[in-house]
Amino acid sequence: MKATVVPEIVRSILDTRLNPFQHHAMWVHLPITIAVVGAAGVFALTLTGGRGAVLRWSCVVLYLLGSLVAVVTARLGEAAMANLDVSIMTEDALRELEAHEEMGEQVAVWLGVTSGLLVFTAVRRPWWRTIFLIASLTSGLGTLGWVAVTAHHGGNM
Repeated sequence: MKATVVPEIVRSILDTRLNPFQHHAMWVHLPITIAVVGAAGVFALTLTGGRGAVLRWSCVVLYLLGSLVAVVTARLGEAAMANLDVSIMTEDALRELEAHEEMGEQVAVWLGVTSGLLVFTAVRRPWWRTIFLIASLTSGLGTLGWVAVTAHHGGNM
């Protein structure tokens, strides 16, 4: 690569801050990725019987980080909507936008709840740990599904 290409790419990425639609589109991939990686981590933790402390706390931090990123992403989505000319959108596109917005507002909650449930997998009692592992896995998979459907609505616009 030429030396001028790299700064051009960096400048192009930084310029997305100036366009609210591109800025939201850039950030929205982080919660999606975190939901996918997080679900795999929770599945692996479940297979270990919840005994992997490093894996557990990594998942807790990952989901917590995902929740914070989802809040930022939702705010960026609101900024993009403020610049959207809805008068030129079809009824179908408006329905997709509404569904995307409503579901997107809940992504941070789903990620946060999963993080909270994962904290309780640290209990020493095997019976309780199993219950919280099952709840965490269910929540992680539910989060992944919620994020996928939210992204689908966003992609349909």
